[in-house]
Amino acid sequence: MINYTKIVILGSGRSGTSYITRMLKDNGVHVGDVTGGTCENLDMREINDRCLKVMLNAETRSKLPYGIIPPEELNPPLEFRNVVDEYMNWVDQQYEPVFWKQGDPVLWVAKDPRTTLLNDMWTKHFDVIVGMYRNPVEVVASYKKLLTSYYEDPLEAEANLIQYWKRFNKSLLHVFDTTDKPKFMFDFNQDINVQIKQLEKFLDFPLPDSGYDSKQVNQKSDHIYDDPEINELYNQLRSYNGQNAK
Repeated sequence: MINYTKIVILGSGRSGTSYITRMLKDNGVHVGDVTGGTCENLDMREINDRCLKVMLNAETRSKLPYGIIPPEELNPPLEFRNVVDEYMNWVDQQYEPVFWKQGDPVLWVAKDPRTTLLNDMWTKHFDVIVGMYRNPVEVVASYKKLLTSYYEDPLEAEANLIQYWKRFNKSLLHVFDTTDKPKFMFDFNQDINVQIKQLEKFLDFPLPDSGYDSKQVNQKSDHIYDDPEINELYNQLRSYNGQNAK
């Protein structure tokens, strides 16, 4: 019998999801066709881009690359749900012969931050969910480096990007609160190597090469916005840390 496990990586952009996906890839997890630096699944990203364009008028190269996201969870149109169903069926057919020949436990991982917002049409197709979150101050600062050219007012940029952090992490929590599937939450501001060892046991898959450089990651950041909503979200995310998800 084929031991084939599909993993989806969820979390906002600039939160470390690219690092986790690259780490899994470097340790032998299948990724399919992905972008070079961020390891975003090209097919998943294309579907998500089109869906958010239709739903929220999102424009990738703009000050609001994900559009203006409503407070409630998104309900993707049937046409895009059908596209996702067809794509995931294709993945099963495409990779099954490879897995059958290999014979060993095989993992396949897919990542695109937009999937966090569009979780309702994606997560049902995956066996394991890995979430990633990061201190909002760091996320906003990282986003600013990418999007600063689209803003004339730095205060507007700050406000919009803080809202993105809130909205993405609300969807991340929604998934963790509502699914019974195996799930693992990473905190990018805590010791990554320790968490990877936990993930190794959680997946029952060897991950000897963490590719982690502590000099390039701001660990244990405790500086955060003075915002009750952010603090509440941050505490909820931390309640899921590690493999002992609720």
